[in-house]
Amino acid sequence: MFAIAASLASRGSAQAAPLAALMGALGAGLIALMGLAASEAMAGAGISGFLEAYYSARLHSPNDALAARARVRLEGRAEAGDFMAFGSFEAQKDWAYSGADKARLKELWLEWSHGSLDFRIGRQIIIWGQADGIQITDVICPSDYSMAPAKKLDEVRLGVDAALIRISGDRYELELVWMPFFRAAELPTRDNPWRFGGDWPGAREIRPKRSLSSSEAALRFSGHWPGFDAAVSAFWTRSDLPVAAPGPDGRPVLSWPRLAIFGFSASKPSGDLVWRLEAALRTGESRQAFTVGPAGRALAEPLKTGSLKWLLGLDWTPGGDWTISGQISGEEIIDPPEGLWDARDPLAGTLSVQKKLFGQLATVSNMVFLDFRDRSFYDAFEIEHQIRDGFLAAVGADMFGGRGGRFGELERNTQAWVRLKWHF
Repeated sequence: MFAIAASLASRGSAQAAPLAALMGALGAGLIALMGLAASEAMAGAGISGFLEAYYSARLHSPNDALAARARVRLEGRAEAGDFMAFGSFEAQKDWAYSGADKARLKELWLEWSHGSLDFRIGRQIIIWGQADGIQITDVICPSDYSMAPAKKLDEVRLGVDAALIRISGDRYELELVWMPFFRAAELPTRDNPWRFGGDWPGAREIRPKRSLSSSEAALRFSGHWPGFDAAVSAFWTRSDLPVAAPGPDGRPVLSWPRLAIFGFSASKPSGDLVWRLEAALRTGESRQAFTVGPAGRALAEPLKTGSLKWLLGLDWTPGGDWTISGQISGEEIIDPPEGLWDARDPLAGTLSVQKKLFGQLATVSNMVFLDFRDRSFYDAFEIEHQIRDGFLAAVGADMFGGRGGRFGELERNTQAWVRLKWHF
């Protein structure tokens, strides 16, 4: 909070000054609240987290290490009356790739709850949707694409600075979210072994100003009935990924344009099965475009289009500690104009199989991501065993392949890995 306040104050923005004071006061309030809860015999306070050691190596030549890292996460929680505070900090050191070294504040928020009303302010991670590994309506928080795709969604989500109001009933829930400042996805640098796709050498970035004019807003209404859950949402935001346009000096210009996303999700259990459906209508979205000239294809001004992303999923728990899940997802571009850089409609699927063994102390799992458009795949295999309470050991492999696309390009990074993790 203090870092946010300092950043705002340094800009001297008349719009941001009240928010700078608010964030600074909130940071002080969080520390005071945690101190208060701790003084009350630690009844509502606690500290938890984990320590992790991870090593991975390529299975292809030159068989070098892709990661040799140590990671720590600390989480603190405190409660006093109707108030609760939560903070999460993470640091990582990688001896194989120094670009992965980082220390970041994942979350730091204060929440007031009274009856059916909750109000939360600060850096927080907001999860909407029910898809497994594919984000359709779960788009409030941007992602850290600088990490390996083998990372789980809860590890790559980036917290957003937001104010959230939640009104809950017996069967209904309304959430309103306001984010005063835009946060883009983090992309891999040129020396990152997990980098994929092309880039724009010498590009100039026009990032949204850190002011209220760049704020985002979202709302979601969800209902819960016997045997059926559903939710509708709307999100006024910006593209998490930059879009390139030709600049006056010949250099590409990267920007993060506005768009609106209207979402729907539903789930229905039926015996051992759970059906899931998600859809998102994206309007006013800017897409990469090109023109064809004597020298071939050249960058052009982005074109605005609409698209419909969808996902259908099925989860099956047949017993015997088996869990089997399948998903298929796609995107339909609505009336695609001529000149789109890539006008093909993506079609992808996932299949996950998990089995618990030895009294649920061990888990064997395999999840396959299939990109039907680019005919590529990603297969994540893992065996995890609980050695003792809080201490886990795991081994696995991440296999990539195909004719093209992200997974095909990352075939060079097919790897085997080992992980030790201690929760405290």
